Amino acid sequence: MGRNRSTRTKIMGLKNSDSIPKPIIYSLIFIAIGIASAILGIINPFVIIGTFPLLGIPAILYSSAIGIILCTCAYGIIKGKSWALKVTLGWYSINVLILFFNFVLFILNIKEIIKLKQEHYPENAQLYTESKVSFSAFATFLLGVVFASYIIINLYRNKEYFKN
Repeated sequence: MGRNRSTRTKIMGLKNSDSIPKPIIYSLIFIAIGIASAILGIINPFVIIGTFPLLGIPAILYSSAIGIILCTCAYGIIKGKSWALKVTLGWYSINVLILFFNFVLFILNIKEIIKLKQEHYPENAQLYTESKVSFSAFATFLLGVVFASYIIINLYRNKEYFKN
């Protein structure tokens, strides 16, 4: 009963939570949001990449791959592994490019995207107007870039944390 917090942390194999800088903790929270999004992509397997819809097993594989990458990043960050800094910075740098590419294709092909969404979610077809879909695409792009930039900047600023 008398184990203190640092002993429990050592037993679990984690770094002492007091030694994890707050910006890294906040970055882990953003990564957890990405993991939750990947899980939702597995539960509801429908993803549009550019103008290409993934449905069923391909969507599950895509979401699972992203979930595995993010879980690997989170694990390495929690453990303070030097490889985690490189992998996470690389992943989120690529992610910004993917977000931009996806956003441009989305806007250039908005009518096709609306049609894909209406076909997949016919019960919500009336919700997919050009203004709502373009706002949703912009909000997704903007939040994705903000989260990725925050993670990149704060992990890089705290790179001394990654010594193992």
